[in-house]
Amino acid sequence: MTAPKLTRLFLAIIVVGVLHMAEQIVFGVEEFHMLRAAIGGWWALFPSAYADEASVILITIVFTTMSLLIYAAMRGGKAALFVAALFGALGMQEAHHWIEAIGKRAYDPGLVTSFAYVGVGALILREVWFQFNFTADAASAAECA
Repeated sequence: MTAPKLTRLFLAIIVVGVLHMAEQIVFGVEEFHMLRAAIGGWWALFPSAYADEASVILITIVFTTMSLLIYAAMRGGKAALFVAALFGALGMQEAHHWIEAIGKRAYDPGLVTSFAYVGVGALILREVWFQFNFTADAASAAECA
């Protein structure tokens, strides 16, 4: 069972993620072109006659990954902490907006909400670290008893 604090932080990063996407939709989705180029490489791996199959395989990979993450979260314990840590890391990597804004000396779409994303991501990682160590300490204490 995850701690209530971690559960609240996880919900917070979901809300921040929606606001972050909304900011990018309103002010420009520059990342779309980067993602499109990266994902375009996926279809390049397949002959054009197999584009539909490539799409189904990609959807299957994404669906399976998300299903495994949900399963891990439902299991609780260290598996749930792993899922939370992934989302914390996702939040932390949104600091790339800071670098991009500094590089172009201008606003980068997603910059404003990236501060909240990084902040909540850091709090999640801190809480995961605490929970992981607390779980490990409790297991060690149980073994010694």
